[in-house]
Amino acid sequence: MQYGPRIAAVTVYLYTGQFLSKKRTAVALSELFGIPLSSGTVTALTARAAGRLGGFLEQVRQRITASDVAGFDETGFRVAGRLAWVHCARTGKYTLLMVHPRRGRQAIDAMDVLPRFAGVAVHDAWAPYDTYPAPDHQLCCAHALRELQAVTDAAPKGQWCWATQAAEALTAMQDLVREAICRRTVAYRPGSLSEVLTGHYRRAHPEALGLPSR
Repeated sequence: MQYGPRIAAVTVYLYTGQFLSKKRTAVALSELFGIPLSSGTVTALTARAAGRLGGFLEQVRQRITASDVAGFDETGFRVAGRLAWVHCARTGKYTLLMVHPRRGRQAIDAMDVLPRFAGVAVHDAWAPYDTYPAPDHQLCCAHALRELQAVTDAAPKGQWCWATQAAEALTAMQDLVREAICRRTVAYRPGSLSEVLTGHYRRAHPEALGLPSR
């Protein structure tokens, strides 16, 4: 049986774009369009589409490599019953995924983004990332907040903790940047980050600035 380009496109979209399993994709096609489809056919159509991408993946790789800021991550993934790793490199517009049997430098080199990247690499501070000297490195804000929360949880109850103040300042700065992006203005107006930090310090230590305690 042969399937036309529209059915093939819908199949690939449901499977790779909406993350349905092969079986659920086949069931959806059968129930929505009355077209019998096997899981193997879903795999075959997806492989055929991937083979026709031409230089698409290399274009994505080049765009991420040339960007000012990119995020990098990896997570465990079962492939044929064995542990593998999904490696991710992304910007706000582009995402490149690669499955590799290794987690460290061998896989990072095979992905060929971080070895050629010279911007700001945002990641979870996993040691192999830091072995690439060309980019600047930034700890992922979600991981930073997680570490700060751990410090706060370990602090004596009822006492002020610097980690709480730091987390509040970090999220406030993120809000400034998010607001600026929505307004399509500069990332932040001059002095605004300083005002955020000073404001949190003032609330935590009013006596240090000669202010009445609250």
